[in-house]
Amino acid sequence: PTCRDKISLDKIFFLTDKNKEIVLNINILDELGTKNSKLLMLLNNFNKVMILSNFDECLDKLKDLFDELNIKNVKTKEKNESCSNKMVYLSNYNEDFYNYESNFDIEQIICLEPYYSNKKKIKFHDIIKSTNTNKFKFLLIKNTIEDTKIF
Repeated sequence: PTCRDKISLDKIFFLTDKNKEIVLNINILDELGTKNSKLLMLLNNFNKVMILSNFDECLDKLKDLFDELNIKNVKTKEKNESCSNKMVYLSNYNEDFYNYESNFDIEQIICLEPYYSNKKKIKFHDIIKSTNTNKFKFLLIKNTIEDTKIF
């Protein structure tokens, strides 16, 4: 978040268990925020992930965080063919997924907030078609507008 200090690598460490989940230093949770902390934990479980948001500013801040932590990422608008086996794709719901020339090979889609539109079914159909997956996780805050706007 913009209100937080810049994070440094010496404040975070990773441990893996049999499930290959990230275990974060508990002191870092306040600095990253709840959603970003959970997002980092989820990313370690998949090779190719697409993160969806309504807000480009949010995607820009995630890109900066991932770059700082050496997590390979690319905005889908800027997708190039030299993507690695482990990649995070950052996408805005407003992108035209239906008309992408090539598909993304995605294992998991993570939605940072609901898609605020009356055309949800069409949008998610296009996303599923372009990513070759129907596996969605929503990082929503309970008892907020996010919780009421999923479907």
